[in-house]
Amino acid sequence: MAYLARVNGFSYASGAQGIQIVGVDISALMNQNITVLKPSKKPYAFNPNIPMASFFYQLCRFSRAPVVFVFVFDGPDRPDIKRQNPINTGCVPWWTEPCKEVIEAFGFYAHQAPGEAEAELAAMNAEGVINAVLGPDSDVFAFGAKTVMRRVAESVDEYEVYSAQKMNEMLGIRRSGFILIALLAGGDYSSGIDKIGAGNGACLARAGLGDALEKIVHQFSSQDFNYSLKHWSQELKRELSTNSRGFLGGKMKAMARLIPSDFPDPKIVNLYFNPITSWSTAVTGSSGQVPSSMSWVAREPDLKKLAVACSNIQRAWRTRDILAKKLYGTLWEGVVLRMLTVPGVHYDKARRHLISPTHDLTLDELKFNSKRKNQPGDWARIKIFTSPLIDALDVPAGEEDVKEKYLSIRVWTPREYLPPGMEAFKSKTTRSIVKKPKPSEVQSPSPDLNIFAFLERGETPPFGSPPMTAKSGAKPISKQPHNASLCSVNEGDGPMHYEGPCNWKKRRLG
Repeated sequence: MAYLARVNGFSYASGAQGIQIVGVDISALMNQNITVLKPSKKPYAFNPNIPMASFFYQLCRFSRAPVVFVFVFDGPDRPDIKRQNPINTGCVPWWTEPCKEVIEAFGFYAHQAPGEAEAELAAMNAEGVINAVLGPDSDVFAFGAKTVMRRVAESVDEYEVYSAQKMNEMLGIRRSGFILIALLAGGDYSSGIDKIGAGNGACLARAGLGDALEKIVHQFSSQDFNYSLKHWSQELKRELSTNSRGFLGGKMKAMARLIPSDFPDPKIVNLYFNPITSWSTAVTGSSGQVPSSMSWVAREPDLKKLAVACSNIQRAWRTRDILAKKLYGTLWEGVVLRMLTVPGVHYDKARRHLISPTHDLTLDELKFNSKRKNQPGDWARIKIFTSPLIDALDVPAGEEDVKEKYLSIRVWTPREYLPPGMEAFKSKTTRSIVKKPKPSEVQSPSPDLNIFAFLERGETPPFGSPPMTAKSGAKPISKQPHNASLCSVNEGDGPMHYEGPCNWKKRRLG
């Protein structure tokens, strides 16, 4: 995510002009957080704090990039079916308000779509309001999106970027082609046709059948629409049977026979070509105002609100010592990087303070490095004291003091993000380091050490003593780990022998 921002030219000099705006389908994100939970035999055992905690950590990772995130929520006019599952459009998900509170606390934005969030995101991207759409569903191209980001499988911070323009240049597929693929292979509203698949759908789109379908939608009136769709369906079957345009792998008469007579459904075709968005001419329940990128600017997280959100997610996250530990490797790096994106941030060279409209942080170290693993460009590593950030949480002290290792953090950032006047300097703080003795320096016990002598004097043998030597010519006991202080001496018949939790074998000596 940060690499995408660097490619698009963000720097301290570019300011707000270089900041990317990325839209996110909150429904898809929260559904992923919920479905990853192991199914329970007891439905009432579901803990809503678990998906909310996952969402919190996702926003912590998002905050590490100079990107403004806009989370779009589904509206009341969305379709009542998706992926062949009925949707209760009048029901609001339980996570809606908690997510909005966390989003606002991080300094991101929440946007209410009149219809489906995915269609709203595609319209926002097509109109230039946002720079990219982040989501797992490729149907967003069928709604007209230009740039789509998808997280790499089994990765946390790696994303793949897909461009509609590049795919059109390489594959010859436009928006109408993606709609045809969704109709044939299956999508949000269509179950698809068995055995045709996305590959054959793409070949038919290159043959021009997707453009022909788009022409029918935009040029014919409602009276001629159904008749034109039936004529287009016959043309689709003919192309599958003959491969007259040469884009298919061969003649596919068997597949042509699989297409039903009522394909495609006019309602589904209209949902893809004319979805309800903020740009629709007649939107029920909408204020008629289209979103604008001018209102979505970079903001710093509100740490006091984040502390409240943390206490709502986990009851134990309410004190300084707990939050200082939990937020050390998750939030503080993002807070520092968000400081560098807001207007008004500057560096006080005399005091070595990084100052923003919200925070005043002291730097303890600054290093520049042109070589960072798997990261091109010049980088800077700054060490910052986190005490002002912990104080900004405004939470009560806990049972323990904040540990010293949580009072400072090192953050990597591209060098061009830093304000002017920042020069490298070394840390002046020192810490005591206790070196472990080398094996050669450890004094080994004497080979003549006899454990019986310690026990007779009422003393505890030292740990690591060699195996005791048996008396009266008995065989030596095998060497095993022991805790001599827990062993007891049994003075029964015959010479002494040991028993107890030290796991020595109980045997009679002599």
